[in-house]
Amino acid sequence: MISVTYILLVLSVILLWTKKDKIIFLTLGLSLISALTSNVISFYGMFFLVVFSIIVKLTFQLTNYKTHYVTALKILIAIYAFALMFHILPGFSNYQILNKVYISPNAIPYSMYLNYNSLFVGVILIILNHNIKNTLGDNIKLSIIFGVIFGVISAIILGIIAFSFGFVEWDFKLTQITLIFLIQNLIFTCFYEEVFWRGYIQNSLNLYVNPSISIIITALLFGSIHIIFAGLNFAILAFIAGIAYGACYAVSKRIESSILCHYLVNVFQFIFVTYPILETAFK
Repeated sequence: MISVTYILLVLSVILLWTKKDKIIFLTLGLSLISALTSNVISFYGMFFLVVFSIIVKLTFQLTNYKTHYVTALKILIAIYAFALMFHILPGFSNYQILNKVYISPNAIPYSMYLNYNSLFVGVILIILNHNIKNTLGDNIKLSIIFGVIFGVISAIILGIIAFSFGFVEWDFKLTQITLIFLIQNLIFTCFYEEVFWRGYIQNSLNLYVNPSISIIITALLFGSIHIIFAGLNFAILAFIAGIAYGACYAVSKRIESSILCHYLVNVFQFIFVTYPILETAFK
């Protein structure tokens, strides 16, 4: 039953590119019911996800209301989504694939989850936000070109900085875990992170400040949450990554491009250098 839960959720993601809302809501609803019956989420978890969906829907329908009212709701959505994605709210028991395994020599242990709550948030933020949804599938070839160009450049720049900060060493690896990572990271990491940070936060800020400032503010927020992981230097690295992903989205105006850019950076790190980070980086 757990596999059915995640298959339906991933199917909802894929169906976003068909723009057939009724079918997407059907698969998403079935996934939610399956998640409840398979104990991936509890009634609390379902309640939080349903309420989040209602708030998002109402917010994007209130375009004719006073700006400060809609602004307050958009801030609420951001806080709510953050609480859901970073497991602050209870009611979720996400499936764990890897538990403290060592991907690279001298690295910290790595755990991998299929975060149902995060991916659900990503789907809702797209399907109810026409600014993002309307561009899905619009010139996929161009989206790929932008994503690859920005991704390769970003991987090189971020790799140089990561080496200079002592976060990584060369460590080429292709194992069974690599295939799992390639699938999980694209859907359960890059997709929802880019939809939230670039598709929602950066897009929302564009209504109040110029695009360059919105990229910087979003990158600052994106970088700041990484302080918990490995301190200030890692937050700086994440900030620069956020600038790259934000620029990719701003130039291409397509969420697929920033997803691909982000994904290529993560894939480069996983295959060619230490993953996730050297243990000595904490000293």
